Amino acid sequence: MSLLIITSRDDGTNGCLWVESPSHKNEGEVLPVYLEWVEQPSEQDWVDLEKLYKEAPDPWFADFGVADTQGYVAKHQDGESVLAAGRFNDRLITAASLQQHERGYLIQHLCVRSVTRERGVAHQLMVRLAQWADEKGLGLVVEANSPDLSTLLTKLEEYGFSQQGQLWIRTPEPAAQ
Repeated sequence: MSLLIITSRDDGTNGCLWVESPSHKNEGEVLPVYLEWVEQPSEQDWVDLEKLYKEAPDPWFADFGVADTQGYVAKHQDGESVLAAGRFNDRLITAASLQQHERGYLIQHLCVRSVTRERGVAHQLMVRLAQWADEKGLGLVVEANSPDLSTLLTKLEEYGFSQQGQLWIRTPEPAAQ
């Protein structure tokens, strides 16, 4: 069972998501993560993104026809895709590519910094993305054979996804009345 606590930041932006789950190896060391959209990265964001994508599989940049992190981020500012990031202690520690899809947004290339793995960071990012999608009335999609999300594929039902052929689809939850 997970515990979900959402609070507001002092500046009124993005809620804080804290998830504790006994399935994490470092129980008690779960990191609170804020969902942000990478649009105009600060100097520190660029440093964090370079560290994050240095640990990413090589084909990711090739998938977008770019050679480096700056090109990868620029491709996510084209209107057809966005880059979602998770922030902890003012540092970007996780990110995922969201591509426009006929069913909403296709989640790809989810990456977590190695120093923050096994602390529920990817789990929190997925929960926050689901919350965001519900607020916007959008669906989320994951390819069933997505190698970069292989560790999360077994948990997609927990996030409200259902498998339909080669896709895992999450339809938006109705707004609470």
